[in-house]
Amino acid sequence: NQSEIDLVHLRGNSKKNIVLILLSKFFRKKIIYTPTRYLEDDIYTIKKNNKFSYFLFKSVQLIHCISPIFFSGKNKIVKKEFRYLYIPNIVDTNLFNFKKRKKNKNLTILCVGFFSKIKNQKILYNSWKRISKKIKCKLHFVGIKNMNYYLANNDELDYIIEDSKKNKLL
Repeated sequence: NQSEIDLVHLRGNSKKNIVLILLSKFFRKKIIYTPTRYLEDDIYTIKKNNKFSYFLFKSVQLIHCISPIFFSGKNKIVKKEFRYLYIPNIVDTNLFNFKKRKKNKNLTILCVGFFSKIKNQKILYNSWKRISKKIKCKLHFVGIKNMNYYLANNDELDYIIEDSKKNKLL
């Protein structure tokens, strides 16, 4: 029901966004866009790869940047041509602060999402292996294991499972 929607938030770019932007414009809804993958769905790449999509994105009211890469370098056009907001960390760092952690409490690292080279859980896992030799801590991965999503990479998951079994860390 179009009367119940005031704002459309698009996260990442797909062909569906064209339809959603057109519908949002037709129904006079505000649009926020959050690019998620540099050199894939950032404004510069959209402009370079698809002029029509870029034309539609020019009607977005706000670009929500989660990293400086989305409004710097090749993406400086965001600063010049769009209203943007940089929110670097959606985690409340005042609430989740290492200084407030009790000394005897174990540290738990949580990684949520599908396994991919972009998210690079392999680096997180290998870093955790080194850290856990000095600091008592746990590492948890939460997400779907087998996906047919084009960015998913089961090799990342397989490496972590095999290595953790081999090192008796699983």
